[in-house]
Amino acid sequence: MARFEIPDGWTVQAFQFTLDCAPEQTACVRRQFGGRRYARNWAVSTLKEDLTRYRETGEEADVPSLAGLRKRWNQVKETECTDADTGEVWWPAISKEAFADGIKAAVDSYWNWQTSRAGSRQGRRVGFPRFAKKGRDRDRVTFTTGAIRVEPDRRHVTLPRIGTVRVHENARRLARLIGKGRARILAATVSRRGTRLVATFRVLIQRPQPSRTHTDHPE
Repeated sequence: MARFEIPDGWTVQAFQFTLDCAPEQTACVRRQFGGRRYARNWAVSTLKEDLTRYRETGEEADVPSLAGLRKRWNQVKETECTDADTGEVWWPAISKEAFADGIKAAVDSYWNWQTSRAGSRQGRRVGFPRFAKKGRDRDRVTFTTGAIRVEPDRRHVTLPRIGTVRVHENARRLARLIGKGRARILAATVSRRGTRLVATFRVLIQRPQPSRTHTDHPE
């Protein structure tokens, strides 16, 4: 996947809004958090199994990547995401973005470990990715596709799966920038901050252009 490049004359800025979710929306957000954590743990387990198999048999798996693991996830999610007691398949209730976000976190952690082992990563040594445990892992999920927008009343935002949610802050500034064509939403991360749910919009914004001054030139 090509790395996103910020165009000349633009910058990326975060806009944060505290969500006032209805009970069913709060439940939906919790499902997305859980789905992300589940996919991350599946990816960590898969990477560990690949590494163990290579050490024991010499059989090589594909180089770990988000695209490769997402493909493998899609092949097994029907059985992975089945309630053991009821037999109900639960993955349709989770955004594909939540699963992808969890897998990406595992892949990023894996390569941080590899570069740390090789001595090419600055900072403290990093170990092999750990499993994310509920209550210890920070609840969060990032959406990059789907309906992500500020509503015309500037007091509501719309997020994938979760729907339209009232926010505590006024989104007037962001709405104006978007309306003028000077801003574009790239992604939205929903996270838990204590008892609050917060949406952080990652926004591409055009930098103000310096005004030109006119000077008289001698003929």
